[in-house]
Amino acid sequence: MNEEQSSGVDTLRIAFNHLITVNDTMSFKYWVNEAMPEEVACRYVCIPHIPGFWDHVVVGTRTLPKTANMIGPDDSLPRLFNVSLGSYKFHWCCFVLKKQIILTMWCTSMPSRGQPKVFTLVDSTLKNHTSSIEFRRMVFYLCRWFTAQYGSPPDRQLNMVLDCKPSEGPTLVHVIALLATRIGMETVTPHLAQQRTKDDSNYCFNGRNANSMSTRPSDGNSGGNYIDIVEEFSSYHNSGDDGIGLTHMSTTTECYSFL
Repeated sequence: MNEEQSSGVDTLRIAFNHLITVNDTMSFKYWVNEAMPEEVACRYVCIPHIPGFWDHVVVGTRTLPKTANMIGPDDSLPRLFNVSLGSYKFHWCCFVLKKQIILTMWCTSMPSRGQPKVFTLVDSTLKNHTSSIEFRRMVFYLCRWFTAQYGSPPDRQLNMVLDCKPSEGPTLVHVIALLATRIGMETVTPHLAQQRTKDDSNYCFNGRNANSMSTRPSDGNSGGNYIDIVEEFSSYHNSGDDGIGLTHMSTTTECYSFL
C-alpha cells in the first residue's frame, strides 16, 4: 500500500469512528453477522455520506431530487472504493418502492466533442473496468447497503439492473427517466448520443448478469485488521436490544410509491 492509499484508509477510519461515535443510525443497520476487512468496512459505513449520494436515491415521500441530478454521474463513490474508469463516468440511481428496490447502474463516455454515449455495465467495452476487484466491491457493498437499510418489510427485494433490452427505442437511461416521471418527478429528456424513439414501451430489464455482479468478490490474500459490523456497533451503543445495536428507525411511515 503506497503512502496515498494509506492516507486514504486513515481518513476513512477516522470517518468510520466518527459516524459510530455520534450515534449515526443511517450508517449502521443490523444484518447477518460477518467480519469485513477494516478498509472495506470503513467504506461500507461511509457510503451514504459521500457528496451527492442522496441525489441518486428516491425513498418514499422524501423530497425528490431533480431527475437530471439523479441520472447524473457520481464521481465520489468510485473514489471511495478506489475504482478507476479511465475516460468513463459511473452512474447509478436507486428507487425504494413499496414492493421492491430498483438499483440501476451504467456508464457514459465523456467525449471532448459531442454528446456522451451510454454503456451498460455488461458492455464488453467496459469489461476491463467492471471485472476489477475494486469495481466489484463497490457494486457489492452498494447493493448490501440498500438491502440492509431498506430490506424491511422482508418481501421488499432488491433488483439490480445492469442492462435494458428495448425493442427499438429507449436506452437504460431513458427507461429510468420514464420511471422517475411516473412517480412524480420532473420530466427530463436525457441528452445522449443515441437517437432513438422516446415513446417505445416495449422494453424489459435484463437481470441475467446481476447476480454475478452483486456476488461478494474475493478478498484475495490481503491482510490487515477485520471489523465485525454488529460487534463494533454494539460496542458503541448499549441499547439493550440483545446486543444488536439500535432499533432501525424508518425514514418514513407512509406508503412508498409503486408502479
